[in-house]
Amino acid sequence: MWLTAITFLSVGYGDIVPNTYCGRGIAVTTGLMGAGCTALVVAVIARKLELTRAEKRVHNFMMETQLNKRQKLNYSKKSFQVHWESQVFVINFIFKG
Repeated sequence: MWLTAITFLSVGYGDIVPNTYCGRGIAVTTGLMGAGCTALVVAVIARKLELTRAEKRVHNFMMETQLNKRQKLNYSKKSFQVHWESQVFVINFIFKG
């Protein structure tokens, strides 16, 4: 049990180790509390970085708007060639909608 707990908690099995059952129990308890505190800190930071529902809606709206602008720009560019007195002119028409 001691080796399993120490390996699971990533404490490692060093040169100085507790010899009594009470010392080993305290070491395992301390390791579990450290892992729990680390998990809580990570959860709090992740919660703060997460977008709220309103922020998600705004983000999605902005991304859709940018995508629509790109699609309109790609579809609205049309070029026509005009032949006039053996010269070729290329006219680009951009339709803005």
